[in-house]
Amino acid sequence: MANSITQQIINFGEKAWGVLSLVMPKPFMDWLGITVAKLLFTYTDCSLADEEKKLNKAIPPAPLRYRVWGDPDIGTFMWSSNHCRKDIDRELDKLGVNWDTFYNILDFGCGSGRIFISLPDTIEDKYIGVDTDSQAISWCTENYPQARFQINPANPPMDFADSSFDLILAIAVFRHLDEKNQFSWLQELQRVTKKGGLLFISLHGEFCWQDFAPVETEVLKTNGFLFKQLTDPYQRSIFPEWYQATYHNQEYVKKYYDKYFEIVDYIPRGIEDETDLVICRKR
Repeated sequence: MANSITQQIINFGEKAWGVLSLVMPKPFMDWLGITVAKLLFTYTDCSLADEEKKLNKAIPPAPLRYRVWGDPDIGTFMWSSNHCRKDIDRELDKLGVNWDTFYNILDFGCGSGRIFISLPDTIEDKYIGVDTDSQAISWCTENYPQARFQINPANPPMDFADSSFDLILAIAVFRHLDEKNQFSWLQELQRVTKKGGLLFISLHGEFCWQDFAPVETEVLKTNGFLFKQLTDPYQRSIFPEWYQATYHNQEYVKKYYDKYFEIVDYIPRGIEDETDLVICRKR
């Protein structure tokens, strides 16, 4: 999908920030970036009520959309939600299962419901969404009372018994975790997954780092893992140090993730035709 006007402004702003930050004081640049983001939030939410009427469902406000999607635009947020649903449907169908096959579904890092908003109504009573973002969880609890949402701790363990879930979605989570947290959460997700249960993980794969500087590309080719600070001043102001921008190569994933789960499939650009999708199964 083509970038929205707001995304084009954000992309231009990030480039301008990189240049201006060389000559302007950091506090001023951070203030400028945050101010521009808030102005974009106000602009995009002018049409929020109308879009909710069309959908007949609550849509999260701009700040919450931006946290999980990187763009406050409503149209691209819904495009992302629908695309993720179709991508997951496609892979479930390949495995010979569907949403009704599962008894307990965990949306790990659900944010403000980007994935949930497009999921089938039939799974609402067996769905649980968790996130460390208390504002997002509070909004989801109030606006999607038909499902269950709860705050997730920043570090394991979660408040679930062993072998609680037969399907776990971790979309746009591991592509932000540092290496230590990545492995801690893989171990914890292994604990709460039932034997034979599935885990869907999206990652920043090779397509996402094709334009990186040669030194960064070399790190990824050699080590398979790169952790970078987010460039957007607003995002940096709300996310912790361990939650930034993470990139993987396929060999790294198959080598290290296999210690926790069987790697059923690795689909380059399997989510939204951009990020890679790893399908795991608990042995």
